[in-house]
Amino acid sequence: RTTRTFTSPGSYSVILTVDDGSTAANAVASDTVTIRVNHAPIAHAGKNIHSCDKTLLLDGGNSVDPDGDPLSYSWDFGDGSAPLSGVRVLHDYARGGTYPVILTVDDGLGLKNSRHSSSITARIDEPPVADAGPNETYCSGEVIIFNASGSKDPENGLLKYEWDFGD
Repeated sequence: RTTRTFTSPGSYSVILTVDDGSTAANAVASDTVTIRVNHAPIAHAGKNIHSCDKTLLLDGGNSVDPDGDPLSYSWDFGDGSAPLSGVRVLHDYARGGTYPVILTVDDGLGLKNSRHSSSITARIDEPPVADAGPNETYCSGEVIIFNASGSKDPENGLLKYEWDFGD
């Protein structure tokens, strides 16, 4: 028995030679074993997303396995929904917000370096709510106060107010 550590991924041919110490013509025998040291796959979930659309197309197509092993893809959308599999997936978010999206790829070899993850942030904007107040009736010449204080941004951002009186 002997040990050896391979520090670089790749394929190595290891030759074992045994000698029984006799002078016979068949005193030496050899056997070769191939050792494959796995390259870890590289997940690539894409770029951060900022959208007003609640349905997103996520693409892990730039993920690679340097050894050429086929990859499986698992997407976690950060919203508590079940993960989906596939290189490209569509996901519907129920509401706006900021979500961590994690892509995990697996080369299927079951080794400790067979999986790799990559993450992005998906930010889904909710539209602001404009509230001009209730309909009211006034006499001509009266001063009318317009109040949009019921307007809001679901993400608590600042709002810009603009009134158009049609005249």
